[in-house]
Amino acid sequence: GSGPKLDFHSFRHTFADGMRRAGFADSEFDILFGHRGSETGRYGNDKAQVIERKCTMIDALEYQIDLPSILAGSCA
Repeated sequence: GSGPKLDFHSFRHTFADGMRRAGFADSEFDILFGHRGSETGRYGNDKAQVIERKCTMIDALEYQIDLPSILAGSCA
């Protein structure tokens, strides 16, 4: 077809673009992609702060999606 090729990495690119639009640096959201990120991040024990930061980043994303319309056309 003539449309864009969509695959798993399409979602990753869209997610990264959303993170940047929300004002986060690549180095901040690398961990959400499963990347190791900063080596200094392995020091310390404040896991709650890390989880809270991840939640803050994810909550900052906004997509204008009409999910009911998408699901109405699904095979489910």
